[in-house]
Amino acid sequence: MQMITIASRCWLVAAGLLSLAQGHAAEPTVTNTMAGIVTRLRVGLGAAELLQLEERAVQQFITPEDRQVLATQYWHFEVNVPVVVSVLRDRSQVEVPFWLPAAGFRKTDLTVANEEYQYEVWQKHFEAGRVGLGINGFTQHRPHYFVCVRPQETGATLKISHCFPTAQEQLEMRVGAFIYHDWTELVLTKVPDELKGQTLLPTFRGRARETQLVQAFRETPHPSSVNPDQVVLTWSESPRTTQTIQWRGGPTVGAGTVRYQEKQADAASSWKETAASSQKITDGFLINDPLITHFTATLRDLKPATAVRLHRWRTDRRHAKPARRVYDRPGWGLTLHLRFSQRHPQFPGVSPAA
Repeated sequence: MQMITIASRCWLVAAGLLSLAQGHAAEPTVTNTMAGIVTRLRVGLGAAELLQLEERAVQQFITPEDRQVLATQYWHFEVNVPVVVSVLRDRSQVEVPFWLPAAGFRKTDLTVANEEYQYEVWQKHFEAGRVGLGINGFTQHRPHYFVCVRPQETGATLKISHCFPTAQEQLEMRVGAFIYHDWTELVLTKVPDELKGQTLLPTFRGRARETQLVQAFRETPHPSSVNPDQVVLTWSESPRTTQTIQWRGGPTVGAGTVRYQEKQADAASSWKETAASSQKITDGFLINDPLITHFTATLRDLKPATAVRLHRWRTDRRHAKPARRVYDRPGWGLTLHLRFSQRHPQFPGVSPAA
């Protein structure tokens, strides 16, 4: 059985960011740090407090070690010469990222703009070597900060390498340059002369979700249970002779089986069964349903050009009975039953919803 953990809002970030962790496994990661903070928040606060969470409350659950990781491991790279690093931050962002002044960045009088946002410029001098920058904040502030870099010494040749995120693009800082890979049409309309020609490091607006805690927790009106639901019929193989079925179960559900026979078969005909694969999926931000079981089964060697009627079944220690809802689907002459067995696995850090 596989297990998938959704520890932050990363599932909404552009697919290109999935390669971020490559080559950096030895270092403490922002992802693991955020997972630890989320766990402490869930233990220390009730549902109402999580839903109304503010940044001041978040600070109480962050350790000094967390701060160091969040201030240096979120965005980093190496430079071959001493440089001046400019962090360009949206003026409308309510909270200044905690690490920015603490790391020695100073706010300048420079302003950069596009058609939507005005950015203030914070700068700091770095020696040759590693440059570590911090998170955008704990809210989902979409106009993410971006970066430009220049050598301290005029005429020096700057090389930026060993970047994290690994697929870091390097552009020229100029009017007309884009700063967000997920909004390339939004280009700079105002760039001060002091910044023109520098090396621009664009980013993704979606990265703001990676460390979002404020307004990140939520509840669902439809939590999972021992009864199968969210049944989806699709195809992963030939649509003429196969049928793939997916459904959801609660955290205590163990095995899943599809039981089926041809629709026109008589009562004495034998039933066929296909076992489903399953994976546990966790979402620490979903207060009342943090752990579910997702099932997938593929029926093969079916006869084409008939109709399907799908019954959902629940099976546990006490009884086995068909669910009331019936799904009619053209294409197969089969009666399908989904059947669960129930057990109680243990997953550290996640408690099944009551």
